[in-house]
Amino acid sequence: MKNSFIFLTILVVTIILFIPNGFVFANQSNISSDTIITEENIKDVLTYLGLKEDSLIENDSFTDDGSYITVKQLEKALEEFKKIPKEINIIEELYIDNIINSDDNLKIISSPFYGTATVHRFSTLGSISYHYSASAQYYSNPYRVKYWTGEAYSSNIQVSNNVVGFTSSVTQVRQQTLSVINPGNTNSILKLTADYTFTTWFDVKFARVKIGDTPVNSIINWNNSYIPNNNDPIPPVTPVSISLY
Repeated sequence: MKNSFIFLTILVVTIILFIPNGFVFANQSNISSDTIITEENIKDVLTYLGLKEDSLIENDSFTDDGSYITVKQLEKALEEFKKIPKEINIIEELYIDNIINSDDNLKIISSPFYGTATVHRFSTLGSISYHYSASAQYYSNPYRVKYWTGEAYSSNIQVSNNVVGFTSSVTQVRQQTLSVINPGNTNSILKLTADYTFTTWFDVKFARVKIGDTPVNSIINWNNSYIPNNNDPIPPVTPVSISLY
C-alpha cells in the first residue's frame, strides 16, 4: 500500500513537470494586458474586459498588414470612452430679434426671390464631432429683407470620432424634427430638434469592438443671417410729376 502511494505521488509530480508551458486549464485565463488580440482569442478578451460577445462586429474588408492590437490598447480605448459624458446636450438658446414684417408692396417692386437653402452647424466636444444640416425654403430681396417661409424640407445628423482607431456614428434616432418659428418674418428661425444615440467602436483590425452608446439631446437654430442675399440691383425710383392745374 505504501509503495502504491509513493508511485502515484511520483506519477502526479512527473505529469505536472512535463505539462507544456502553453497549456491552460479550462477554469483559468491566459489573457493579460500584453496579449495580442487574434480572431481565435477575441471572445476570451471580451470576457476578460467584461464586454459582451454581441459587441463584436466582423470587418469583412480586413487585410492582414502585419500590425496587431494588444489587450492593453483596448483597455486604453475603454478608458478613453469614459471621457465622453454619459449624456450630451447641445442646446442653443433661441434669440429672436426685432420683427420686421414682410411687406407685400415691397415684394412687388423689388424682384423677390424664393429659393431653397441648406444650412449647416458643426460642433466638436472632446473627441466627437457633430454635424447638423437642414434644408428649407427662404425669401430674399435686394433690400436685404430675408426670412424663412415656413417650408422646412429635410435634416441630417452625423457624428464622427477624431481619435485614430475609433469609429462613432448615429445608431438610433428617437426624434428629429425640423420646423420654422415665426415664418414670413425677418426674425424667423429654422429649428432642428433631435434626440438620438451614437455608438462608438474600437478597431481591432479584423473586427470592431463596441465600446458604448451615448445619448444626445440637441436643439439647433438658424436665423435669417444664414439665408443668401438677393444681389439683384435695387430698382430705381421713378419720379412722379404732380400737376396743380
